[in-house]
Amino acid sequence: MRRAAHLRGQPVVGWSSRQRALVHEQLPGLLRTALVYLGTHERAEALVEQTLRAAARSVLDEEDPTAWLHAHLWARFRAAPRDGGAAGNGTSAAAALAALPPPQRAAVQLVDGEGLSYAQLARVLDTDLHEAASLLHDARRQLRPVLTAIPPVTAGTTHRAAAGTPHLGLAGDG
Repeated sequence: MRRAAHLRGQPVVGWSSRQRALVHEQLPGLLRTALVYLGTHERAEALVEQTLRAAARSVLDEEDPTAWLHAHLWARFRAAPRDGGAAGNGTSAAAALAALPPPQRAAVQLVDGEGLSYAQLARVLDTDLHEAASLLHDARRQLRPVLTAIPPVTAGTTHRAAAGTPHLGLAGDG
């Protein structure tokens, strides 16, 4: 993130240095996810800052800080007024991702972008495992036509390098 350095220095009152370290390890993923949710760096950083402030009033789940923090981020995103969601960055894959309904966009970003498990996704979205898997399946089905239109990878390149698209971790996405 361009201007995210100021987030790394934010004090988290009441948390141990280990807990603060766990949170700071998650910042890049939180910022990437917020950017997918909202479409601009400024709005993404503001959401992460709000999330960290709200999360600081809770007891950190040290066993699964990734899902715990993403659940807080998702809750803040869902509670905030929006102007229609994320804005695509001009590439067809990014535009297709931005066009997904927020729960599907979150599912793709969290599982394929951030590596969360289906169980963690269900926890973040506050739903059951079946619904989480269904959201992800539906999102991937909607994205498949766009992603399969990306040119094949040639030796020494990736789909991102070849087509300027984000890596979503989907089948066939190098």
